[in-house]
Amino acid sequence: MSIESMPPQLGVVARRGESPQSFLLALNDALRPLAKAADILATASRLLGQYLGANRVAYFEMRGPDYIIERDFTDGVPSLEGRCPAVSFGQHMLALYRAGQTVVVNDVASHPLLSADERAVQAEASVAAYIGVPLIKNGEFVVGLGVHSQVPRDWTPEEVTLVEDTAERTWAAVERLRAEDALSRSEQHYRTLFDSIDQGLCTIEVLFDDEGRPNDYRFLQTNAAFERHTGLLNATGRRMREMAPDHEAFWYETYGHIALTGEAMRFEHAAEALERHFDVSAFRIGGPLDCKVAVLFSDITERKRHEQALRDADRRKDEFLAILAHELRNPLAPIVNSLHILREGGGSMNADRLHDILERQVSHLVRLVDDLMEVSRITTGKVELRREPVDLAEVMKSAIDTSRPLIDAAGHELSVALPAEPLRLHADAVRLTQVLANLLNNAAKYTPAGGRIWLSARREGPLAVVSVRDNGMGIHADMLDQVFELFAQADQGTHRAQGGLGIGLTLVRSLVHLHGGTVQACSDGPGRGSEFLVRLPLSPEPAGLTPS
Repeated sequence: MSIESMPPQLGVVARRGESPQSFLLALNDALRPLAKAADILATASRLLGQYLGANRVAYFEMRGPDYIIERDFTDGVPSLEGRCPAVSFGQHMLALYRAGQTVVVNDVASHPLLSADERAVQAEASVAAYIGVPLIKNGEFVVGLGVHSQVPRDWTPEEVTLVEDTAERTWAAVERLRAEDALSRSEQHYRTLFDSIDQGLCTIEVLFDDEGRPNDYRFLQTNAAFERHTGLLNATGRRMREMAPDHEAFWYETYGHIALTGEAMRFEHAAEALERHFDVSAFRIGGPLDCKVAVLFSDITERKRHEQALRDADRRKDEFLAILAHELRNPLAPIVNSLHILREGGGSMNADRLHDILERQVSHLVRLVDDLMEVSRITTGKVELRREPVDLAEVMKSAIDTSRPLIDAAGHELSVALPAEPLRLHADAVRLTQVLANLLNNAAKYTPAGGRIWLSARREGPLAVVSVRDNGMGIHADMLDQVFELFAQADQGTHRAQGGLGIGLTLVRSLVHLHGGTVQACSDGPGRGSEFLVRLPLSPEPAGLTPS
């Protein structure tokens, strides 16, 4: 739309006859509050047109081969808003614009640089005289300001200078607003990107002490994922030592090095004060005097825990294989020796004794292999429980009978507290006996000779709880959750009192879980004994009966 009837409050018009300086002051006052480039162009065009008594004022931008006029001021002539070929208004005039020269035409009809066709185009647009001022940016003609009269006119040097000044001032204001708008959009895009990154991202200012050593940093910006990766809330504007006083010196020294040298770094490191482990990429922003660093990071604490668990499992596996080799070698040595004696004719040993040795050692080998096969079947879910009504006291007695030889051989005192009331389970009695016997055997193995073992059972709501307690070696706190893992016995080191493969507790946990129960290891630490608690669901009481 043209701006013939622009409301007067958009600018105070300097009347003709007043000095050009008065006009430029009025123009500055009118443009100052405007926040849109289009409004600046429209207001400047209107004020200039009214001051000069022109019929049209328009800014025209070069886009490819065409002029683009978004809005123009008109008074008694048609608007030229839209797109038109630049050469149609004069090939020679376009060349002058590109050379940065102002074009002044007092009479289009008689101007020698305009062809007949070009005069016709301008006449059709009601242009009989005009001033055209080009603006050159980076060596290129990008925009011009045209002031048109529908009748021939002798433009004065003052008027030409005023149009040039107006073009320069107005376009400078337009470019400033466009730059600010582009910056705002860029910042919005940056913020959107900043917050859309799933990794933690922050910019920091590294702080140095009086001796130039990095000793803290301040958070300047943080993205949406920052809190999730660090656990630090409302960090922007705050210092790291304020939020985590025990944060390690490594972080200050590393970021200080990056800020001073500009060397980008990628590393993984623990932040003990935050109880986390991070994968970090950090690089400097600005120069060394800015002391600013951008940090892109991920919390890899869980990954590190999994990696450590895999390393621990691999270590236990290697130690287990060493134990297995040792356990297999023990019976093989007497077997090989007995075979050698038999081959030599028996020597001083009679055949029955040799046969006893062979039978005993082969039985030991079979037992080792059976244990391995058993844990494999249970942990892979290939064991079916033969459930039936079971009295827990009877299971406890069977387990005691199974473990009694090992307990007596070590000179241990076994105290048993059977439940005062019947505790009935729907379970596989053989497998439950195996569970309790393994726990009793474990207590016997890891309790010094002449120790004490306690076996008891009680009701806890809908559960039966069996306790196997000893005053033996005890368990480190960090091993309590690991003792049920396969091969965990390897961690007992030189205290493998009775040999074995370290799979008994793995069997215990697997069988208890198959029964819908849980097993828990407790200990106050090395040398303080240990206790294993097995919790199993009780069978529903028959209707009309309650425990006495």
